[in-house]
Amino acid sequence: MSTDRPIVLFDAPHATPADFLLIDDRDENVRAAQAIGMDGHVFTRREELAAALGDWLPTG
Repeated sequence: MSTDRPIVLFDAPHATPADFLLIDDRDENVRAAQAIGMDGHVFTRREELAAALGDWLPTG
């Protein structure tokens, strides 16, 4: 699927870009998300993703 704009999967009216983590296997997509204030992770291996999620998700 190719598109010129992001696909909105859900509506979060009070959220800011910093509230989201983009996980993608393409570095350019992660960099674009980071440029607008989102956190991003380039997916390469499941173990690295698990560590990134552990660092990003709030604890408590």
